[in-house]
Amino acid sequence: MNKKLPAWIVLTVISLVAALALGATYNGTKDRIAAQEAEKAVAVRQELLPMAADFEQIAAEGETEVFKGMDEAGQAVGYVSVGTVTGFGGPVEVTVGMDGEGTLSGVRVGGSNFSETAGLGAKSKEPAFYEQFAGKTYPVDLSKNGGEIDAITAATITSSAVIRGVNETAKYIADVAGIKLKEPVVAIEELGDNRYGTTAQGVSGPFPVVVTVDDSGAVTAVEVQDTESANDISFLSKVQGNAEYLNQFVGKTAVEAGALDTVSGATVSSSSVNSAVSKILLFVNDPAAYAAQAAAEADVPDVSIPEGAETFTAQANGLTGTFDVTISVDENATVTGIEVGEASSENDVPFLGQVKDNARFLAQFIGTTGGVSADSIDTVAGATISSNGVIDAVNKAWNASQGIVEEEPAPTEAPAVEEAPAAESTGNTAQASGLTGKFDVTVALNEDGTVQGVTLGDSDSDMDKPFLALANTEEFLNQFIGKSLPVSGIDAASGATVSSQAIIDAVNSFASETEAPAEAPAAEETGKGTSPAGEYTESARSFTDDLIVSVTLDENAAVTAISVQDADDAMNAPYVGKVQDEAFLSQFIGRNAPAAKEDVQVITGATFSSNAVTAAVNSVFAQLGIEAPVQEAAPAAEPAARNDTYQDGVYKTSVKGVNGEIFLTVTIENGAVSAVAVQDSQNEADALYVAMVQDEAFLAQFQGAKAPVEDIDVLAGATFSAQAVLRGVNRVLEAAAE
Repeated sequence: MNKKLPAWIVLTVISLVAALALGATYNGTKDRIAAQEAEKAVAVRQELLPMAADFEQIAAEGETEVFKGMDEAGQAVGYVSVGTVTGFGGPVEVTVGMDGEGTLSGVRVGGSNFSETAGLGAKSKEPAFYEQFAGKTYPVDLSKNGGEIDAITAATITSSAVIRGVNETAKYIADVAGIKLKEPVVAIEELGDNRYGTTAQGVSGPFPVVVTVDDSGAVTAVEVQDTESANDISFLSKVQGNAEYLNQFVGKTAVEAGALDTVSGATVSSSSVNSAVSKILLFVNDPAAYAAQAAAEADVPDVSIPEGAETFTAQANGLTGTFDVTISVDENATVTGIEVGEASSENDVPFLGQVKDNARFLAQFIGTTGGVSADSIDTVAGATISSNGVIDAVNKAWNASQGIVEEEPAPTEAPAVEEAPAAESTGNTAQASGLTGKFDVTVALNEDGTVQGVTLGDSDSDMDKPFLALANTEEFLNQFIGKSLPVSGIDAASGATVSSQAIIDAVNSFASETEAPAEAPAAEETGKGTSPAGEYTESARSFTDDLIVSVTLDENAAVTAISVQDADDAMNAPYVGKVQDEAFLSQFIGRNAPAAKEDVQVITGATFSSNAVTAAVNSVFAQLGIEAPVQEAAPAAEPAARNDTYQDGVYKTSVKGVNGEIFLTVTIENGAVSAVAVQDSQNEADALYVAMVQDEAFLAQFQGAKAPVEDIDVLAGATFSAQAVLRGVNRVLEAAAE
């Protein structure tokens, strides 16, 4: 009898024995391996912080630990943490040592899963590379980007990954340890395959932008990635899927950020994308110029308040809310640091964001000793009101530091103010329309009909008050004194173009009540004779400079052509470029009388310039003595029912848009609006504005309405179309009630 065991049983037994042996070996060595890894980590920490006698773990987020190194007296001498980033071949661990001032004590590169290319990226583990970081201050960058770290030859991706890991880990250490760091200049990251990434700044937070180029350095694609800021999502969505906007970059090797188109309704986000693409192309195609620019941006002054310094805080006024400004002052009454707080109003956040972390702007206050004047400070373009708010608050805080009690202004101007009642007795008070509200303008006239003085009432809109304050100054109002009506040549108050023009219009509304010369001679001075036909050129104040508009009229004084000249001022150029848009200018074609502000659809992101065009056109009509006709209310001008249909609670109607009809579908349930939909426009001139009023949040305002809606929050840049939708919905509600 064959008593040998089958081969498969023998093999199974051998395998089991081997497995048990391996398991026993692992169980016997895993603790030893873990202990060795722990000892190695301690050794690296000790190597990076040689002055530390002991280490204490102070925080952990997931697997990210921060250790505080302490000397024999228990005093902190620095911190160590490990971060992981993705390199060319996989994960790369970066161990960072940093002192309490943000200076790196050392860096080590490696990790158990390190797999960078031997002879290339693997050189990041060698002293020749990582020793460059010791003594450097956060943030660090590669020398080709304007930094101080030399990349590993032919291993830029690994080098860039280590840079990213060092900065991210240092930032995390600072957050945990409460170290205040100088924020890094936004760098360009090489992602491989001719792809480059950087960070752009939205209204409330950052978002990534990735640009792909071909071998010649020309753009083949631009990708705008998601943001973590909830406030920015709606704006960014208008940019991400906008092929027309993104395709403007394709084929370019260099661009000027201000010369590119932006997206209506997402001006801040799209402008930031423009800047990001411009910077990436400079990095790719002109490294020397990029390095110089990065070095200049990196030279940001320190405006932080010194530790332990005595501080003083004052409240500043923003556009619609307030914010705090805190300064520190030394024994010589010199400002040594400044910090701007958060805005109390969401409307102010985008503007204040341009000021509060703008070290170059804030650095202008360092070293001052009170009494800072607006003339001595360069304000931030696009955030003038917030900038001026900081100036006022710094002066108040400095006065408090010196024990100076600010008294209410003495009524030294009382005699001038008391003249206002005399003007009112003659009925010389008119109501002016600001940006969102109304205010009174009172004009005192001399016996010869010239202006004696102009005083302003308060605005009924909180949104308008800051702008009105900019116009309610001697510098602006004194321009009217001594002039005959109608006045001309008045320079608008900086930052308050709309309010300024409203004041001018209100003052000129009294022209017919004076004995001032008729306006016909002014028309003759243009060389047009008795016929209004011809070309007229007028200027009006835009954002930072005058905007020049040419208007051609026919014999009936109707506009047949209109053009806007290019801007001479570089800061004004982007806004002027927007109002050169054919669809915008077409609103004036056929007009034969002055236009009210609400009659013209402004361009989002170029409100001042849009209103300037309207003011210039109206000025042409004013030359000819043509006044705005008295118009009937819009609802009366539209028939109660015009091609309307009704079926099963669904009403379809149309209302007049800028150049064509806007078609609405309104659903009524139980006598109340349950839904409003706006069809796409078939008219090119209307398409942009109709798209804006298709906004879900805007249309949601009508839900639940049973009676005519009195007021709605209109959309900036689509006021006329929004009001048209309001009229259409109210017409449907009226029809449904019958």
